[in-house]
Amino acid sequence: MPTSASQPSQAPKSKSNLIRIIAIVLLALIVLLGLVVLITWLVVKPKRLVYTIENGSIQNFNLTNDHLSANFYFVVRSYNPNKRVSIYYDSIGATVNYNDQTLAFSGVEPFYQRRRNVTRFDVKFTAPSTALSSSVSKDLMLEKRSGKIQFDVWLKARIRFKVGALKSHHRTLRVSCSPVLEVSRPKNLKRTYCYADIWSSLRHACNFNDLIFLYCLRFNFYQFFARQTVTSTVFFMYSWTIYACSHCCVLLCVEVVSFLVRF
Repeated sequence: MPTSASQPSQAPKSKSNLIRIIAIVLLALIVLLGLVVLITWLVVKPKRLVYTIENGSIQNFNLTNDHLSANFYFVVRSYNPNKRVSIYYDSIGATVNYNDQTLAFSGVEPFYQRRRNVTRFDVKFTAPSTALSSSVSKDLMLEKRSGKIQFDVWLKARIRFKVGALKSHHRTLRVSCSPVLEVSRPKNLKRTYCYADIWSSLRHACNFNDLIFLYCLRFNFYQFFARQTVTSTVFFMYSWTIYACSHCCVLLCVEVVSFLVRF
């Protein structure tokens, strides 16, 4: 007499096969991404970007009753030593600071920097009557009497990297410089090297639709184990998972170059 004893054993077997397939696919994607990173490094050979302040001056300096009035002028040099990487500077903001207190704000026109290029741009600040704390005002006056004042110039830019026809997502570039200005001798400043850092969120690597499919996959994955059955919907969502992971890997490969250009 025929029995249905083989029916319960089919669900665990199909479940283990599905898990094995998913593990193989994910492992293959990880290996593929690693190979792309290695090949990208060998082909592009990214180098650090270099930022310096070439010149600077302070004029019309007046500190009265803890209020500062002054004009600042700096020449920033941006050097891109890369042979295959160019950069879009879509927006640039700048501040001049003293003892972590902002004295003035400014901005720089967007520009495009080609490969192996040196670009110089002027940054001008005007502090009409900036209120200072008593301690900052006292320290600033003491340094002024010594003839030299060390300021902090901070730049914050939204940039994109371009390699061939591929462009990365926007990334935030922060540049910090500490030039020492001589109050009595305008435009007498030694070259000051700056520290640069870059930040980007990996959430840009995959678009919103892919994240939705991954979330749906997670939901159907739990439902699958709860029901211990395989439906067409589950297979559809798993196929979309493979697409989403592949798409994310492609976009991540585009971002690899900008990650490798460490600041």
